[in-house]
Amino acid sequence: MSSIKGIDKAWGFLIVVLSCLPLGCIDPVAPEFDYEAGIVYVDAFVSGIAGGSYAIITESLVEGDDYDNVPVSDATVRFRNVTLGEEILLVESEGVYLPEQEIAVPEGEIWQMVIDFPDGRRYESELETVVAQVPIAAINGSYDPELIFSDTEETFVPGHRVTIDIEDPADESNYYYWTSRTFETLDICATCERSILRNGECEPNPIGGNRQPIYDYACDTDCWTIRYGTDVRIFSDEFTDGMQINALPVADVLLYTKENILVEIQQFCLSAPAYRYYQILNDLVDNVGNINAPPPAALLGNMYNVNDPNESVLGRFTAANPTVATIAFERSDIEEETLEETGRIPSFEACNEVCPQLVCDGGPQPDPPCFPVTQTTCDISDTRTNIRPVGWIF
Repeated sequence: MSSIKGIDKAWGFLIVVLSCLPLGCIDPVAPEFDYEAGIVYVDAFVSGIAGGSYAIITESLVEGDDYDNVPVSDATVRFRNVTLGEEILLVESEGVYLPEQEIAVPEGEIWQMVIDFPDGRRYESELETVVAQVPIAAINGSYDPELIFSDTEETFVPGHRVTIDIEDPADESNYYYWTSRTFETLDICATCERSILRNGECEPNPIGGNRQPIYDYACDTDCWTIRYGTDVRIFSDEFTDGMQINALPVADVLLYTKENILVEIQQFCLSAPAYRYYQILNDLVDNVGNINAPPPAALLGNMYNVNDPNESVLGRFTAANPTVATIAFERSDIEEETLEETGRIPSFEACNEVCPQLVCDGGPQPDPPCFPVTQTTCDISDTRTNIRPVGWIF
């Protein structure tokens, strides 16, 4: 799901770009846009790495002056392995469609995506052939107290820059695409404000009142939080064919916390059409902050409406098997301030705050029994796992 996060901010701007393309709106004045409803956008990836396959499907909605991109629910989404004649169904989870089983995508296999909308529309992708991998020769990282300028923070922010070395195969065109995700240990798995955690939900305190404004609940097993890189990193060997390429920057890892961190880099080798798509997406993301910049080409990929070939469908389905490399950073000695506030001391339930005083004094337990809860499970999701990450050394 690594490219999900980088798509969101570009998608709204993309519709603006498409709306103004016929008008040539490149003059340095505030443009007026005619937003269009019903534009379908697909961002889908089938990958051989666990958690790397997904599909996001949205449709533009215009109500008066309000514009939004709404997730398409209740669609039937399938990844089709054309080589083996098999299909893998994707299930909807919090606005994202995820495969119901692990996927392997070996070199040379041919894949396709099929989407059936609830209203009967069918969208399919062109056939995608999995390109051969290229090994990552080395991975390195360095800390910079002023890594990048943050528009949100309005200043330079600290973090680690991750680079890799690769030996590009000779006499063939290679197109690279990198994504990243990070793993940090998580101590608190749930927090309830003016309530207590019962049956997996924050509920009112049964003895009345709010004894504490916040209650925290520690993870009852090892747990890691997962973050995803938000930028688009691509590279073509047009001018470096067959060469050793060193210190390619593939990820900027910001200092959200000072927890020790594992960075996982996924390197994909793409087809030429897939590379051109991500190149346009990269230009689009770069132009988000400059609405009057010349618009890039329309972000049309390899999806089409089976029933209406004249419909322009945005986005792309990509099939690729990654090469993976990891690097770990110990961060306890870093002096710079973190981007997330981490100074609050956890607050846990005490018996007399959630149970009658008689019970806390050793009296008979009611039915059901009453006792303070201080731990909860590490719920597995795309942003959390209880499985020790490969490469974790701490």
